[in-house]
Amino acid sequence: MKFLSNAGEYLLSLLLTLGAFLFGDFDGLMTALITVIFIDFATGIAVAAVLKKISSQISAKGFVRKFLMLLIVALAHILDVYVVGGGNKLQIAATLYYILNEGVSILENCAMLGLPVPKKITDTLAQLRKGE
Repeated sequence: MKFLSNAGEYLLSLLLTLGAFLFGDFDGLMTALITVIFIDFATGIAVAAVLKKISSQISAKGFVRKFLMLLIVALAHILDVYVVGGGNKLQIAATLYYILNEGVSILENCAMLGLPVPKKITDTLAQLRKGE
């Protein structure tokens, strides 16, 4: 039993170290990105359930897309640190880009479910998205 406990601790340490290498500091932007990814995934599943179009293949594709978003943010961090030589401008840009895209997707999903979405939020996200 002690071995399994130690193996779990080593695995967790490995994952946290890998995460720190790939993303650097886990700041507010990363927290926001992870949060909107989960909300978008949940609202997408809710839309599929209401429309009776639940598909494991579509869900898997969505999951892969979310994973690839995180890999692009990790790539931006690696470029910032090891190619550009410091700072985090590329990572911030990539993170904000995906937060905005996920935000628009969440609003679209909510609208499909019949939830009224405040016009000011819709307009602001649409304007920000237009400036991509």
